[in-house]
Amino acid sequence: MQRLTQVTDWTFALGLHIRFANPTLRYVTYPREWVDFYTEKELVFVDPAVRWAIANQGVCDWADLSDNDESDVFGAAARFGLRFGKVVAIGELDRSLGFFSHASRPITDEEIAQGQTV
Repeated sequence: MQRLTQVTDWTFALGLHIRFANPTLRYVTYPREWVDFYTEKELVFVDPAVRWAIANQGVCDWADLSDNDESDVFGAAARFGLRFGKVVAIGELDRSLGFFSHASRPITDEEIAQGQTV
């Protein structure tokens, strides 16, 4: 995880090897203020990126999920500097989910592929 923070300029939250809704490893580089706000408001239950990650595998851009953001999770995230993002979901029985963000530009598919390699 430290290597990923060294080779990218993203912030992110990872839940690796999720079993019974609990990740074996959780790693978060999002701003503490955002994590506190997200937790306090229980946004995990209405976050379109989380809903997508639970139901799908692959990579999805947050912009493609914005029409399903009735609770304005992405708007709130942007106010904390998380303006652009991707969600990555892999595995069936042993799921891992990643939520990657950048403050000033979209994250490219090529960058996600490089991140997955790391």
